[in-house]
Amino acid sequence: MMRLNARNKRMKILIRHEHNASHFIYSGLGNAFRSLGHEYHFWDAANKPAFDIFDEYQPDLFIGQGYNLDRATIKCITERRQELKVLLKVGCLGPVCDDVDTEEYPILMASEQEEKDVGVLSSQLQDHLLLFNYVHDNRLDYLMKGWKNIAPCYGLLPAADTVIYKEASVDNNLKCDLAFVGGYWPYKARNFDKYLLPLCYPVGQYNIKIFGNQIWPVPQYLGMINDDKVSNLFASATICPNISEPHANVFGFEVNERIFKLAASKAFFISDPIASLTEDIFANDEAVIADNPEHFRDLVDTFLDKPHLRDTHIQECYDTVMSSHTYEHRANDIIQLLELDVCTKKS
Repeated sequence: MMRLNARNKRMKILIRHEHNASHFIYSGLGNAFRSLGHEYHFWDAANKPAFDIFDEYQPDLFIGQGYNLDRATIKCITERRQELKVLLKVGCLGPVCDDVDTEEYPILMASEQEEKDVGVLSSQLQDHLLLFNYVHDNRLDYLMKGWKNIAPCYGLLPAADTVIYKEASVDNNLKCDLAFVGGYWPYKARNFDKYLLPLCYPVGQYNIKIFGNQIWPVPQYLGMINDDKVSNLFASATICPNISEPHANVFGFEVNERIFKLAASKAFFISDPIASLTEDIFANDEAVIADNPEHFRDLVDTFLDKPHLRDTHIQECYDTVMSSHTYEHRANDIIQLLELDVCTKKS
């Protein structure tokens, strides 16, 4: 960690909390800012009013969402427009809106109210506002082109939280053929049912360990796992499947956070196909990608039979992520894009 000097002040970051994937992304980003010498605090808007949290915490940077802005939050932000910088996740507003049937693929699209509320902030904040979505910059226009007339935009791709996912070690109690951590619910299940569940039967054909905060309909489901054991689980498994939500396969822009956790843990993974994964991140054949569920099963059998074939992929994926895709990389991007006069760390 770099030592802060007189010019680089310690920054206070307030993050409006969201559940599911966003919780882990915001936590990883917060941990990265903390490693750079700053502090962050989650705001549970259901339990504390906006005026109270902004007055008590006095943030220098607010990370929130355009789709849940209310009058109180907007007022708290605009009252501090001279000193507060704002980073907002927004719904899609670009060509993707014409391509996606949201009844089949429930992707969050921008509403008219969100456009109006973000526009109000933009008119007040000028260069203090940055909008983002979870996408690689190469695909930013596809999701966010319409927002660029309102405020600057950034593709905040998920990344590896190196505070948590580092120095993983093999645990004999966690050794298995395949390990997966994630919740089972209907939309995700459309891919889980094709890729992972067929390997669960007959029971015992593969040694599979599945953990998550929602019950899976298979006997290999083992309940919750502590966060501090997840990276060891990944490192202890021969193969860690990476299975995406259906729209990632069809439209190619969404790369989940799991892939970065796996790479940082020096785990070997086989992923379902996502265009951005192979074109924007692992563009040099570092990762092993299955074309379809049948190919996935063939690859599982191949690498279980010849586990030494994993070694090059493990190291190359680790090197790619650690060189470009940690949350410290993302934190430094935000600091530079918002021109924050605070400590940065050379990537």
